[in-house]
Amino acid sequence: MDLVAMKHPARPPFQLATAHRRSRPLQAAPVQSREGEVLAALSRIIDPDFGMNIVDCGFVKDLAIDAGAGSVAFRLELTTPACPIKDEFERQVGAAFC
Repeated sequence: MDLVAMKHPARPPFQLATAHRRSRPLQAAPVQSREGEVLAALSRIIDPDFGMNIVDCGFVKDLAIDAGAGSVAFRLELTTPACPIKDEFERQVGAAFC
C-alpha cells in the first residue's frame, strides 16, 4: 500500500498518494535534521497489528522534503493492499503535519 500525497486525484485502492504542507514552515536546518523531525512525527503513528511505529516497521519510503515549499512527501508501504487501517494511517499522517 502506498500512502504519499493527499492532494493528488484518487488512485487505485492499493495506492493512495499524499503530500503535506506544514502549517508552520520548516526551519532552515540541515537536511538530516529536517528528515529527523519528519521521522519523529511519523514515529508517533503506531501500527496496532505490530505494536510498533510505522517508521520502525519500515513502512516509510522515499521521504522527500522541500523546505522552500514547506512540503513533505513519502510513501507508506503497507503489508497488504487491503490494509484495514490505511484510512486511519492517512488521518494520523495528516494530523501530524497540520
